Amino acid sequence: MPMIDYLRPKKAGVYRRISGDYVDRTGDLRIDEHEDVVLTPLGQLAGASTDSGLADVIIDDCDFCASIKKSAPGAAVRINGRVLYGGYFRSQWGHFLMNTTSRLWPLFTGAIQGVDKILFFSDNNQDFIPQRGNYREFLELAGILDKVVIVSGAVEVESLIVPEMAFEHTRYFSSEARAVFDAVRESAMETSPGEFSDKVFLTRSSLPGAARDEININKLDELFLRNGYQIVSPEKVSLRQLINILNRAGHIASVSGSTAHNFVFAGRDAEFIIVERTAVVNVYQIGIDLICGISPILIDAYRLPQIAPATGRLFLYGATGQLEAFISARGWSGHTFDCNDKARKKELSGFLKRYKRLYGYSTGIAEWEIGHSEAISEAYVESYAYYQPWLDRRVPVLLADYFSPVCLYRRLRRRR
Repeated sequence: MPMIDYLRPKKAGVYRRISGDYVDRTGDLRIDEHEDVVLTPLGQLAGASTDSGLADVIIDDCDFCASIKKSAPGAAVRINGRVLYGGYFRSQWGHFLMNTTSRLWPLFTGAIQGVDKILFFSDNNQDFIPQRGNYREFLELAGILDKVVIVSGAVEVESLIVPEMAFEHTRYFSSEARAVFDAVRESAMETSPGEFSDKVFLTRSSLPGAARDEININKLDELFLRNGYQIVSPEKVSLRQLINILNRAGHIASVSGSTAHNFVFAGRDAEFIIVERTAVVNVYQIGIDLICGISPILIDAYRLPQIAPATGRLFLYGATGQLEAFISARGWSGHTFDCNDKARKKELSGFLKRYKRLYGYSTGIAEWEIGHSEAISEAYVESYAYYQPWLDRRVPVLLADYFSPVCLYRRLRRRR
């Protein structure tokens, strides 16, 4: 069980509840086979789930669906031979790791032999071929790149193999899900030890727009750098290099999200730290922890001055009580976050400007976030107290505030 002492209390409760929902289905996964069928991508169907009983539909994680029907003359482009259905090729790294790979397990556990092609549908209904980057390198390291076929329309298949997903978020996990990651790691590991750090922090600070949309991310870099961690930007190294870096390290830290999902490639005996950047519990990370048998230390280090829509694009890091407690318990050199009024106003101003540009007047939570509402409200209440003078407009924070009727009225009253 991950260490959740440094989460806010209500979020820790949500974390325990969601973790308890996962069922271990190791050794209990099904493989179906079909002859002469047509597969048609249906995209995301709201409310679809693996137990919804939809006839003639294959359901992937996140409600991505495909219909499966017997072949008809001239129905679609045909693929001959034995074809494994891989689901949807998700072009977002975290979903690629946890969703796109979920049906590949029979190839790496010996459950099936003699597969000619691996079929994926594009998640954005456009033809997508992984010509470069980590997606291509992952498939190369797994030894399956030459078999991968990615299409956006209906396809007829001579002999179709449909493995059950090895992981479904909030529902179940299995050790079979780990097989593809183990294979990629073994393929990537270099025999020469090289020069690697024992402490590594995976940062997002070099991502395009991160300095703007992840406010104070540089302060986290400084904190870990001051305490002996090498700062690594995953997007600046090859996947092979990243895997070697992670496997030589005994202490690995990361901000939450897709960056921390790279823990699937790390050695199991390392210490893992995840700096949380949102009130919503990352259900995929829980799955990764269960699949890989790791127990990271989770630290709430974010503020939530406004409840944003569930798009995960704007984050505000801060020296929360939870981060302060972790630093104190470790005896680390202190953080470099500024907590005076000037700094609070500056970071809040940056947050509100970006919020308006990204979300307009939208507020509130999505339906799937209802189960996280206690943690969201807990973070908001704490942040409201931290930024209250500016949120209440008692003190101007944006340029427009100086010309608002409320501020003008208060200035006139002070002059009387």
